[in-house]
Amino acid sequence: MARVLVIGIDGASPALLERWMADGQLRVLASLRDSGLSGPLRTTPNMTSPSAWTSMVTGVNPGEHGVFNFFDFEAEVRCFRRVSARRRDAQPWWVTASRAGRRCVTVNMPCSWPAEVVNGATVAGWLAPGDDAPGFTYPPDLASLLRRRFGRYPLHSDIQRLVAAGRDEAARERVLTNLRRKGEIARWLLARGQYDIATVVFTDTDAAQHYYLHLTDPAHPAFDATLRERIGDVVLEAFREVDAAIGALVEAARPDFVLVVSDHGAAPAHHGPSFLPALFDALGWQRRRRNVARSLFGALGALLPAGLKHRIAARARGDGLATDVLLGNLAWEDTRAFTAMVGGRADVWLTDGGPERASVAAEVRETLLGCRDLDGRPVIEDVIDREDLYHGPHVSRAPHLLVRWRRDLSRLRGLQCNGVRVERAGGRGLQTGMHAPHGILIAAGKGLRRGQVRGAAVADIAPTVLHLAGVSVPEHLDGAVLKEISNVGSVHRARASGQAESTGAVARPAGGPADVADDAALIARLRGLGYL
Repeated sequence: MARVLVIGIDGASPALLERWMADGQLRVLASLRDSGLSGPLRTTPNMTSPSAWTSMVTGVNPGEHGVFNFFDFEAEVRCFRRVSARRRDAQPWWVTASRAGRRCVTVNMPCSWPAEVVNGATVAGWLAPGDDAPGFTYPPDLASLLRRRFGRYPLHSDIQRLVAAGRDEAARERVLTNLRRKGEIARWLLARGQYDIATVVFTDTDAAQHYYLHLTDPAHPAFDATLRERIGDVVLEAFREVDAAIGALVEAARPDFVLVVSDHGAAPAHHGPSFLPALFDALGWQRRRRNVARSLFGALGALLPAGLKHRIAARARGDGLATDVLLGNLAWEDTRAFTAMVGGRADVWLTDGGPERASVAAEVRETLLGCRDLDGRPVIEDVIDREDLYHGPHVSRAPHLLVRWRRDLSRLRGLQCNGVRVERAGGRGLQTGMHAPHGILIAAGKGLRRGQVRGAAVADIAPTVLHLAGVSVPEHLDGAVLKEISNVGSVHRARASGQAESTGAVARPAGGPADVADDAALIARLRGLGYL
């Protein structure tokens, strides 16, 4: 029975990793690449971490598993709901493998809270409310054991406030410390027992790239030679920390196969999405209601404790803190189309469900395709219907239209469209990195041929991991075992039910009820990444 070690690196860029492996900076990754297979890994259409990681571990597209962003909009109640493993309507590989009798350990995977009951152990990722939240680990007592041994679990770097305050050395140290601590925790867990599939994800690399990608390359539009001289290349240091951790994990786990994967890549930030809410206001597609009570509450907010303020706001609105933060006081009766900054994106929802919807969609698409930057250059490449991107029972959770920006944009100062000019979106000066369509894939192990992997997508990773571990691959998956790897044994497909051979029921995620304080914790982390 083969042992598989899966290492996830959030936001790993193929171009950067190839450069640093060639320079001898990432020796462990270079060794794995040279002994096996490598290539780009295509992410999900909206390039957000929740949709990409969930497609990776389930093998299906977001229309099947139901997770699109950090908060997904429910049109029936006009409310944004925080995503979690409860909303994931598909089985991750650690559950499928557990049902087939394999032992699994999973550490720091996004959207894995609350943790399922598995044959092994789970430590949830940074979308959990906290390391003391019910369901943070399985078994449940593992959380207190980790806390006694390692202290509080470093869920998220949250470096935005440090960057804004000019405390770059502290931001750099927090990223590196969090990566180091997560590596130590994972190594300790692997040393405690034998596992057939071990999965460890490093997410702090993403935060480093959002705020310090401009230090990696003098060609970056925001390159800062003075800052780089003072604190070095933070992104490179983060990846060197991960490279060392991978070496230690390989030594601890002694796997037969190692897969290194990322949910998306990284590219210089252009800040285009941050202008769209103001543009929608100016074009009259979405209208806002003047709310005296809201204004008074905002004025008094500085006098109230944050937790109390959030609870009062959520109870008063009735549709939750996330909706309040993401949409504000929209006048629904006067709104035909709206947008909101969620997960670093600003896509489009349509409010009219009747025959007018097609004409509104056409108007929005035509107008956005005509948008220009302040120098008159086009900025939006395409505006795509959700039905052309996703399939499955949960397509209705996706925005109606996905906005695809040109990939050759520099940092935007504003947009002009249909005689409307919008400038200076909030927070545009801090972020220097954004998500890109391709992450990385490296695979090494017994019997794997050496060479390039072509055309791989995140949904292909789940069936590939199950195949390498000797578990039947469910028939219903959108992804497929990578053809470059299928030579390792024969591919076994599960029966028409789409379920792996079972040795007993596996419980759905267990945890406490959703709470406005949990929403507040996630909102704070997303603001720390510049996603809101």
